[in-house]
Amino acid sequence: MQADEKSIHNLSKVLRPIARYWLRRGVTLKSMVEVLKQLLVEEAQTEIAKAGKRATIARINVMTGVHRKDVARLLDPERTEERPTSNVSMQVMGQWEQSEQFTTQDGKPRVLSISKENNEFAKLVSTVNSTLKPGTILFELERLGAVERTPRGVRLVSDYQSYSKDSSRAHDLLARNIETLATCSQENIESPGEAVNLHIRTEYDNVFKEDVPKIRKWLLERGKKLHREARDFISKFDKDVHEVPGKAAGTRVVLTAFSWIDEPETDSDQ
Repeated sequence: MQADEKSIHNLSKVLRPIARYWLRRGVTLKSMVEVLKQLLVEEAQTEIAKAGKRATIARINVMTGVHRKDVARLLDPERTEERPTSNVSMQVMGQWEQSEQFTTQDGKPRVLSISKENNEFAKLVSTVNSTLKPGTILFELERLGAVERTPRGVRLVSDYQSYSKDSSRAHDLLARNIETLATCSQENIESPGEAVNLHIRTEYDNVFKEDVPKIRKWLLERGKKLHREARDFISKFDKDVHEVPGKAAGTRVVLTAFSWIDEPETDSDQ
């Protein structure tokens, strides 16, 4: 079944910013097409497996439109479905920076003890994931240069938001946000009645230039506050934080946020 004109138009809306983003980074059509073929084959495998069928070359070809020769080349019989995992290191840094339990009176991350068995850093990690060893997380944060050891313990030297400057981690976060946003939008479109997921946008396009620093600071501070409140609330219902015998868990809850300020190159008094 071929997509109708409206679907193609909507597809172009979604793909345009992605095409623009990678075009500016020197990615050509050949590379994009190869990646798209691979992704279509992988997603088709997943969908066919969900239906309890075997992912044959013919079925994937019909489902995706990818040529049989390409399917045969790209098909990996050993592939298993990959589930996205939360970035625990980022969550630990976020909790360290936001939680009153691990910050000073003026809101700065405290130096946390690491020497005793039930030390402050171990307590921090347990608020995010009680099954992980604190030493494993500490090793990863040290490897990333996010913390440093002091005579009194370990100190946070870069916050979770600074990861947006790291190309690999920034693109990982971008991909996860796009996936979540697409799923959120799909559920809202397909759900009967009112939307089931938060999907909103606030935009003003004629803001005074001299007030941009004030607005940028406000957005960053309020965004952090929102996520701190979300972590405080949602963590009460997370099995890794609060074990409740006999109560089923495994549901993933995501709240993502970003802000952007597009400053014009020329002055405007309009």
